[in-house]
Formats: sequence, C-alpha cells, structure tokens
Amino acid sequence: MNPYLIFITILYHFSSEKGNMKVKKSILIVALFALTISCISIPLVTADSGDRQLWAVVIGVEGGGAVNLDNDAQDFANVLVNTYGYPSSNIRLLINSEATKSAVISALEWLRDQEVRQDGVSIFFSTHGSVDNLHLYDAFLSDSELSSILSEFESHNILVVINACNSGSFTDVAVAIESGVVLTACTADESTYDIVFFSNTIFIEYFVDQGMSQGLADGNSDGVVSVEEAFNYAYANCADPPGALSPTHPQMVDKYEGEYLLSSPVHTPWFSNFMAVMAISVFGYAVYTKKINIKTSS
Repeated sequence: MNPYLIFITILYHFSSEKGNMKVKKSILIVALFALTISCISIPLVTADSGDRQLWAVVIGVEGGGAVNLDNDAQDFANVLVNTYGYPSSNIRLLINSEATKSAVISALEWLRDQEVRQDGVSIFFSTHGSVDNLHLYDAFLSDSELSSILSEFESHNILVVINACNSGSFTDVAVAIESGVVLTACTADESTYDIVFFSNTIFIEYFVDQGMSQGLADGNSDGVVSVEEAFNYAYANCADPPGALSPTHPQMVDKYEGEYLLSSPVHTPWFSNFMAVMAISVFGYAVYTKKINIKTSS
C-alpha cells in the first residue's frame, strides 16, 4: 500500500475526531499534492547498462500444490524491465503450459546464442522441484542438463535463480559459469512454499517484490539494490519468517568479484520519496493559503 496515503489517512482521521474543518481541508489539499506527485515519482527509476546488452529467460510452472509459481516468474520479469531496464524484447517468459522441456531448452539455447562476454544474463526458474530436478510442464530438467547448457555461455555476468523445493541441490550448477551468482530458495533438504497473502512464494516475495521492486533490500541506502543485498534481505526474512510460517534457508554461490548489479539502476527508497513528496506538498499548501508570497516579474 502507498505509504503516502497511509500517512494522509491517519492525519485525516485525527482531524475528523477533532471536528476541525479547516484542518481537514488543509489535509485534503496536501493529499492532492502528495497523490499527484507520488503517481509520477514511484518508483523513481533510471537504468544504465552501458555498452552491454541485458538478456533473460524466465520460467514459471505451477505444481506440487503451489499456485503462485507462475506469479513469481511474472514478477521477476516485471522487475527486470521496470527496475533494471531490461528490454522486454530481450526476455523470454514461459508460463505453465508454455514451459515444456523442449521450449525451455530452446529458450536457453536462444539466450546462449545472443549473449557475449560483457552482457548481463538472468535465468530464473520458479517450479515444483525435487532433488536435482526441476519439474517443467511435461518433464524434468536436471541440474546436469542445466549445467551443460550454462557451460556454453560466454557471459561473465550471469544470475541463476532456482526457486523450487529442494533447490539447494542445484548449487552445483555454479561450477558451469565463469563469473556470476547462483541462488536457490532453500537447501537441498527443505521445501519452499506459497504465501497466499502475498501471491508469491516466500523467497520471491522477499527477494524480488520487497527486496528489488520496493527497494527494501537497499541496505547501504545508495539507491541501488544489488543481487547480494536482495539475497541477504530475503535470507533474513525466510530464516525468521513472521507468525507460524516455517523457516527456510536460501543458498547463494557468489562467483562474482564485487557486488553483482543487474544493471546500474537508481531506485529511490520509498522513505526518500516520501520526504520529498511531503516537502513539496507542504510548500504547495503554503502557497495555496498565501502564507508564502511568491513575487513574479515579467
């Protein structure tokens, strides 16, 4: 939910209890300014990938009782485009019945044929899983099969995300890449799960939706969420989840020197946007009430 609107709602409720019509009118004016600015400024994102191209294959297949695996894939594709500046034409997104084994291998081979050493490559799976196997729509994809394809890639900027039960058994695919990061949603002997309220599985909710899209994983407040920051944010929340949810332990194999950036985005954290919006709103209200005299000259 938009934090600006929460703030305005609280103020308006307080003023309603007091019965002060002047205060309520003032708050409504501030809300108008805040809502207008927030609609055009959140998320405030730019992306600069330099000379390199950005490519991705994103797979989501429901199964094993999980119904949000396809949502996970769609959300990851969206964050690549909206936050990290991936061209949508450079993303192959396969959902449910589209994600047959032949189609997935074909997409990975397409990706292999496009990328070069300096390019950014993201490969994402959100499926039902078992040890050493991802359950696609019609068949299994094994860790050895994925490793074989990855070994043919030239890129030194590869992110592989495996969101599945027993996905920790896929950490060995990191051997196949020269430089990059491999992430899994849990260990080899754990199961991951849906969170119905979030419409995502637990790892993707924290890694993608909150960590990257909302910018909550920006631990050093530099406006850029790295893969490592997003993973650390997700790990902390998965290992100690709210309420009665079961803990899981995502895994990371980091073969990248320094922090891995999907591109060079500037993602303004919501609190910074909030302060900017409120400052502009207060100024606008002051102008409206003629408490600030703006002199113009022709």
